[in-house]
Amino acid sequence: AEAEAEAERRRRAKWTPPPKPVYPEGSFEKFREDFLAMHESALMSELRATFQGPVKLTPAPMAKEVTARFMEAQKKAKHVPIVPVYHGTMAKHHSSIFNRGLLIPGVAPGVLVRNGLSHGQGVYTSRMGASWLSRGFCTEPKMLVCALMDDAVPINFRKILGRFQVKKESDHVRHIGDALVVFDTDWLIPLFEAEGSAPFAAALAPSVPAPTLCTNAKQLVNAEALLAKYPSKDPKGKAPPLMKKVAPRGENAIVAYLTRRGAAKRRP
Repeated sequence: AEAEAEAERRRRAKWTPPPKPVYPEGSFEKFREDFLAMHESALMSELRATFQGPVKLTPAPMAKEVTARFMEAQKKAKHVPIVPVYHGTMAKHHSSIFNRGLLIPGVAPGVLVRNGLSHGQGVYTSRMGASWLSRGFCTEPKMLVCALMDDAVPINFRKILGRFQVKKESDHVRHIGDALVVFDTDWLIPLFEAEGSAPFAAALAPSVPAPTLCTNAKQLVNAEALLAKYPSKDPKGKAPPLMKKVAPRGENAIVAYLTRRGAAKRRP
């Protein structure tokens, strides 16, 4: 046993780990390496909570044309801060994104508008700390971790789009709620594909509550429950509660009484 242990010790002493690749300054791989060193801890902590389990980060195999556009844009705007953002979409679209980059729906050929453009025509991402928002548009436990050049500045007036207020914006980026809408796709690039290992329930969009009907402000009835209890073709001819006539009160009651009486007198 001692001889085997000694042999194992000598074998390990001869083995050395493969050298870590050294990327030239200014290259995309160097940029990705520095980005991960800066944000890895916060990203992994948030993504583990979002996917409710272990997460693996895999470098996104971006096409050279896409990385070249991003690096050129970064060179021209080298003083613009770069921030992490998330992008959630159907997993089957990832390969196309790796080849073409993130493109604006309704503008780029073959990229359809699927979830609306109520906050502007651009690529929708979520800020760091709000990965749950992008997760809602994923069909598998896979999400893109991206780098964004963000030059948005606070606006000094109230601007509402949909149900949310615009916090900051520029010609390239708009901050609205927890989302960042990117108008210049050269300023945005996926760096990693985050993949969770826990069971995943796909949800393409946040659930929308069923519509409600009401007779007054104090009574709200769920439409689905109401229709289930009172089908449209009830054999007994029973009408739903909200369809029944409500007895008028006050002046309305007097008008209703006189109307009924006048109608009765006109009958033969």
